Amino acid sequence: MDPAQSQMVLDNLPLVGYVLGRMVRLETAVLDREDLYQEGVIGLMEAVTRWDPESAKLSTYAYRIIRGRIIDAMRRTHRERSRNGARDTQISYLPDGWDVPDNPQDVECVDRRVLVEQLAEAAGLTVREEQVIRGLLTGKTQADLARQAEVTGATISLRYGSAVKKMRDVA
Repeated sequence: MDPAQSQMVLDNLPLVGYVLGRMVRLETAVLDREDLYQEGVIGLMEAVTRWDPESAKLSTYAYRIIRGRIIDAMRRTHRERSRNGARDTQISYLPDGWDVPDNPQDVECVDRRVLVEQLAEAAGLTVREEQVIRGLLTGKTQADLARQAEVTGATISLRYGSAVKKMRDVA
């Protein structure tokens, strides 16, 4: 890393704190905030070295890489602990009715469910939108959900679209 890139990393360190602050709901006991911050700094360094000034602003480009690096670290640590038989607090965040898999291959699915559930909570979804998201995460199709709720498939699709838009606005 050349001196100019090192200076860009130093100038953009507050971005790591900003990204981590937006992800507070995603933190678990798996890693300390300091560990997640370090992962974010590594992501920022990667972004600075790969950044093309012609494509986008550095902050825009780096945001996604930093966020991805933090999420990857959380998933990696969670999988390692699960393989070793340890159950961490992230599992306890699962909503009622969701089975906790004993199979390590299913851990990524649990991570995704937990992240989506926390994101749905932060987005302020309606009860019906939340039911659609939960149903889809448990493997039901939109047609199954429509039959269960006694509504049309188009209604389920609209609820899903509305829920996704709200969650994207929060993320």
